[in-house]
Amino acid sequence: MSQGPPLAGDDMESASTKPTPADSSATKIRISNVDFPEREQMAAWQDVFGRHIVQTEMTPLGDAPFRWEVVARSLPGLGTITAATKHGFLATRTPALISAGSDDLILTLMESGGLVFRQFGREIAAGVGDAVAVASVEVGKVNTIAESTLGFVALGIPRPALAPVVHDLESRCVKRLATEPLALLRHYLGVLQDEALAESQELQRVFATHVHDLVALALGASRDAEEIAKGRGVRAARLRALKDDIVANLHRTDLSLDAMAKRHRISPRYIRQLFADEATSFSDFVRSQRLVRAHRMLGSPRYEALTISAIAYDAGFNDLSNFNHAFRRAYGRTPSDVRAMSRTDTGTDE
Repeated sequence: MSQGPPLAGDDMESASTKPTPADSSATKIRISNVDFPEREQMAAWQDVFGRHIVQTEMTPLGDAPFRWEVVARSLPGLGTITAATKHGFLATRTPALISAGSDDLILTLMESGGLVFRQFGREIAAGVGDAVAVASVEVGKVNTIAESTLGFVALGIPRPALAPVVHDLESRCVKRLATEPLALLRHYLGVLQDEALAESQELQRVFATHVHDLVALALGASRDAEEIAKGRGVRAARLRALKDDIVANLHRTDLSLDAMAKRHRISPRYIRQLFADEATSFSDFVRSQRLVRAHRMLGSPRYEALTISAIAYDAGFNDLSNFNHAFRRAYGRTPSDVRAMSRTDTGTDE
């Protein structure tokens, strides 16, 4: 079974991600307590997740029913674990388990609940929005703060990828980290859901490199490494955040370059540069996404009751003539043609 990042701690036992060969493709494993008979669910959590995936000894705290779901991914140079549990536990990384693991830095991003990490003689409590780094080659412990719903994303990055750009990695473990790179990182991890990523090893390597950049910045990269990361991982993450924000607000007629720059706390010039790097512009991207939205609505029975003009306005166009012209130029058909074809395909024509 592919191994993912550890839940670690000094006394904290962070499970370590086994580095993936550079020429391997992504793998994904999803497991849950419901995949096992009730009497075997706790043992499965301890064995499958604890010893095999994160390489820790898992001890339940309390007697409440244990609920858990885990998605583990392995990409070239990066392992990720998305986990949700409903129970208290103590995870311990022992010397014996360390010897079977790999040399990773594990970054845990808290989504819900709380954890206490212990490693290198330090202790830190992490709650929603916090992130804590630990070393997989050191003993440690991590425990839940309460028997409540816990959600987190753990990233396993080979330490050789970070050591040249972050001095004294161990000193950055079990401490508060820079917040802005973490905010970009959290959003950028949404790329894991993109189908294109699973199909392209090149995209996987690029994605992992960008994640390395953002993690290095959060930990405190050297000056030279910081400049490289800002020109690579940060730009990719900011562009992803901008595109997602645009798509979520296409219906707004006040969607503008200046408004987006203010919301993301960057300059309009910087946004123009980000889109220019992809041989497009902010306005062209907005227009293309509005057309995609309108085309999707015209082809869906869900919006059958809406007029074409209502769909155009819903997609963010405030001029019907401009919408019709742009739509025909993009799709080679009029909005009426697309709607008529959809009705024929779904058998809704009278």
